[in-house]
Amino acid sequence: MGRDEVVAYLTYLAVKRKVSSSTQSLALNALVFLYDKFLEKPLGDVSECHRARRQQKLPSVLTPSEVQSLLSLLSGKHRLMACIMYGSGLRRIELIRLRVNDIDFDFGHIRIWNGKGYKHRIVTLAPELTSG
Repeated sequence: MGRDEVVAYLTYLAVKRKVSSSTQSLALNALVFLYDKFLEKPLGDVSECHRARRQQKLPSVLTPSEVQSLLSLLSGKHRLMACIMYGSGLRRIELIRLRVNDIDFDFGHIRIWNGKGYKHRIVTLAPELTSG
């Protein structure tokens, strides 16, 4: 098995098997290791093989009208919690840990303590939450 067969195999993985780019890279690295350490001969340039492409993922987000209709179904403290999470971009655990003195109405921001990665951050307080 030589360079041409390796190129054909890597192209086969990408085109026929439709593997991810990381799987194709893993196969290439394994073959390079085999040739270098065990067969003790150079593999050669395999850059002409067809590279696997990462599929474009579209984010699944709600439209503003969908968010509005969803929030209209909630009431009381559950509506307030959902509005804070949506309007200020809080995570669930950040909302649960939120204290009254973390909300600064004068400056219009919320202080988050020990968020993701135990990092502190400041987020804006949605103006819709401060009125009424």
